[in-house]
Amino acid sequence: MHFGYYPAIMPDDRPARLTLKAAVMVALVLAPWATGAAAPPTTGSIIQWGQAKAESGSRLSQVIWSGKQFVAVGGNTVASSADGLLWAVSSPPEFKHALWSIATNGKTYVAVGESGSILSSPDLTTWTDHATDAANRYISAFWLGDKFLAVGDRGVNAASPDGETWANGEAYGNFYFLHGTWNGSKIMVGALNALLQSTDGSSFDKSMVNTGRMSDVAWGNDLFVAVGESKNGILTSPDGTMWTKRNATVTSTLRGVCWSANEFVAVGDQGVILTSPNGSDWTPCDTGGRMANLTSVAGNGTVFVAVSDLGAIYSTNAPPDSGGNSSAKATTSAGALSGDQLKALVIIKGDASTGSGFIAKLHNQFFVVTNQHVLSGNTKFTVTGMDGTVYPTNGALFGAVNYDVAILKIPDEAAKYSLEVMDDPLNNAKVGAPVTVPGNSLGAGVTLQINGKLLGIGPALVEVDAKFVPGNSGSPIIDRRSGQVIGMATLSITYKQDVTKQFGLASDTRWFGYRLDNIDPNTGWQKLDWTRFSAEGLKISMMQNLSRAMIAALTNQPSPVVTEASAKLAISDFKAAYALAVQRQNKQALVDAYKQFGSKLHNIAMSNFQDPSNQSLYPYHAQIVKQQEALQAALDAAFADANKMVGTLVNGQ
Repeated sequence: MHFGYYPAIMPDDRPARLTLKAAVMVALVLAPWATGAAAPPTTGSIIQWGQAKAESGSRLSQVIWSGKQFVAVGGNTVASSADGLLWAVSSPPEFKHALWSIATNGKTYVAVGESGSILSSPDLTTWTDHATDAANRYISAFWLGDKFLAVGDRGVNAASPDGETWANGEAYGNFYFLHGTWNGSKIMVGALNALLQSTDGSSFDKSMVNTGRMSDVAWGNDLFVAVGESKNGILTSPDGTMWTKRNATVTSTLRGVCWSANEFVAVGDQGVILTSPNGSDWTPCDTGGRMANLTSVAGNGTVFVAVSDLGAIYSTNAPPDSGGNSSAKATTSAGALSGDQLKALVIIKGDASTGSGFIAKLHNQFFVVTNQHVLSGNTKFTVTGMDGTVYPTNGALFGAVNYDVAILKIPDEAAKYSLEVMDDPLNNAKVGAPVTVPGNSLGAGVTLQINGKLLGIGPALVEVDAKFVPGNSGSPIIDRRSGQVIGMATLSITYKQDVTKQFGLASDTRWFGYRLDNIDPNTGWQKLDWTRFSAEGLKISMMQNLSRAMIAALTNQPSPVVTEASAKLAISDFKAAYALAVQRQNKQALVDAYKQFGSKLHNIAMSNFQDPSNQSLYPYHAQIVKQQEALQAALDAAFADANKMVGTLVNGQ
């Protein structure tokens, strides 16, 4: 006879034999997002693409990632976007002829196209025309580390060290260049019926012939990948000399390929998108069959963007719809977060937790806005802006009477940057509209924008599908089209249910934030005395920590660090009783150990709130205590039913 279950609270690395389904597996789990252990935020999946339609409707021929933003050109249009979702679209007067390609060295952009068009710009707004022979048609532009190179039909080419001074080169031959890549030592370009290579752009050799039309080449993972007509499929080469045809199922002509985020992505006619981790094995993406012919693709390590011959722009950063193919209308950059808006974000760091916040004007005064739970449990805190500004924390502090919202008054002169709160989101926001939640995700001290869409609006809450994480508590939920705050990230709710005995618990998580526009300025706020608020918070933090310790014992999870003396003694007693029960193979002793441990921690957790002086808590703290009391009751019942808990733990069952 032996026991086969070792709870996580025991210093034992032997595997657990049973996962308990006790009353602690509460059907509703509330998770306020202060810092804590959690999975990193998810990013756009290359399986789900959404549409951001360009207003011009011009054919878009190429898209690149410049290191700072996506840039697409085609026709007489240039479009740019920092995130692949919101696009600034323009048709500069200098764009007299259709453009085919764009390149950058990080300082200057060079766009090339029909009728000898070569244009340069430092900012995508002001352009200089360097027109060459009107008979030339430049199809592709490259930055080669020390010079720009433009190539096109019949081998025409021109080079420039800076994008401003251009010299035509001798034609390479009767080559019709398309698009390609520079990997730092070799240029590999697709062409009509060939793949062409060069080490410096002064001359090109045929790397492979009789290939049919090869539209584009990418370099990644020490491999060239070339795409083109469907009959050729996809070709790969480690050196640009020896090529291998891959058995990808290609039914449409492929026109663009890129390497990003450890993935090759190829796009083509009829909205075809293929992905591969190695260039050999390719998987088609389900795009819902609603995409136009795709001409080019680019990635920035997180987001992929593809452009089409109808002017549509597709991105993995667009919010998904029910069909798996999301759509979002492109806007100008006015809808994106500006530098000033980012400077209105703050990091709130306490001695026990870290969260987010922002500066906003409420009731004609400037405040730092955050959650009460971000401040609760700390004895002190600091507020630091993204530009390094340290804001004073000695101003009046208020807590919303019914909501987990706190505001800290700051002087008007300190509020150089602030966000605008939307009035009446129910009428002014649109369900399905894109949102972003920028903040101190995972307490890393770096602003991360987590994107999604607005799912619903209630009298107190807004719901989004932006999967914000610990550290995002207090982050603004910003309507991306207006740039206004429609709520503040506060909590997620995970619904858990027993699907089957075989598969156990399934869960569905939803993300919510509190509205700020409908808190009554006269009755909705209560001034908080920091000394009292902090003291209450410390007691509640201890209560919550003891609840976690009880859950750890029940579910075989790592126990949190417990500092309260009587709780540490209870844990020590439980370890000793458990070890003795295991040694003696005494089931009843094990049952008694669980019962006594649960009862002791329950009494310790509740003791701080049985004193009459604690009956008048601040409203937010009173709500938390009520939730903890309900959780403690469930935990107490679970420990009291220890016979069921250990009944199957004997004889290795």
